[in-house]
Formats: sequence, C-alpha cells, structure tokens
Amino acid sequence: MYKVTQSEIIKSFYNISYDIEAFSYATYITKLVENSILENQTNNRLFILLAQTLYLYTQDNTDNRFITAAFELKFLDYIGFKPIVNKCINCECKILQNSVFNIYEGGILCSKCSKLFDNNIKLDLTTVSLMEYVLRNDILTCSKAKVSKYITHELENILDKYLKVYVDNINFKSLHVLQSVKNNKGVDNDE
Repeated sequence: MYKVTQSEIIKSFYNISYDIEAFSYATYITKLVENSILENQTNNRLFILLAQTLYLYTQDNTDNRFITAAFELKFLDYIGFKPIVNKCINCECKILQNSVFNIYEGGILCSKCSKLFDNNIKLDLTTVSLMEYVLRNDILTCSKAKVSKYITHELENILDKYLKVYVDNINFKSLHVLQSVKNNKGVDNDE
C-alpha cells in the first residue's frame, strides 16, 4: 500500500470558489470523474481533460454550459463510451442528412437505418457536427468555438440522457445543484 506523506499544489483553481456557477460545474465534473474511475486506475487523458476544464472555468469569457457539455462528450470517449457521430452506426453510411441519434445503439443512424430502431432522437445537423468537432479537438481548442444557446441546450439534453444510460450512479447532489443553476440562467432557443 502506498502512503502520501507530502504534496505540493501546482494549480489550485481557487478563483472558481468565487463564482457559484463555475463552482457548481467544477464540482459536477469532479464528481463525475471520481465516480467513474476505479481506485488505482490511471487515465492520464482524463486527468489532463479535467485540469484543462477547471482552468477554463477560471476564465471570464468561458461558456460554462458548452464547456461542460464538451467535457462530458470527451469524458465518455475517454472511459470507453464514445458516441459515433461521423457515420451511421448500423450501415456506416456517411450521409447524415435527416439522421437521428440513438442512445441505446451508441450514435447516429442514417435516415434509412433509423426506421429499424426505436427511441431515436432528432438532432440538428449542427449539433452532430459540433459533437464530431469536440471529439476531434482538445477542450482548449473547443473553448474558442462560438456555439448558440440552442445548440448547447440540445447537446446538453442528449448528453444528459446518454450519461444516464452509460454511467452508473450519476445521480449525485452536485448534479442537482448544477440543474438548479442551469434553471436559474434559462436558455434562449432563438440564438
């Protein structure tokens, strides 16, 4: 058994504690990681993603809602539940016009294959493209993207459902606090 006898703080992200919204998001993603990683399990990519996301929460111009959704999507990839968004998961067709998202199948279904499955969710093609962009790029690059509130809201909704299917014990207190913060901010579907 290992015993930690000394440590040194490299970056504390102390400024997050001054902003209730950023603090709520930071608590949520930290709990998400904590509840998904086994003791003594190493996932360096996930650690770097967490550190970069916490850094982004300290920045004034960060869209915390979008960054959290981007974190969730990359998190799912890093723990082995990456949704397939660049081709149909059934026939591998790359024509995604009129495609749908199926959580239980793990990604996008083309218009032809969508007739074969239940529980399909219609997504804006921009949301699908954004998901592909997030999965291809690091979170710092993604933070520079200008994303409408409508697309962010759609991405949040699909990821909320996806996480509930693929991540155990996601019903923790920080998620309820985060939902309260989101509800107080509202969403404008016209942007």
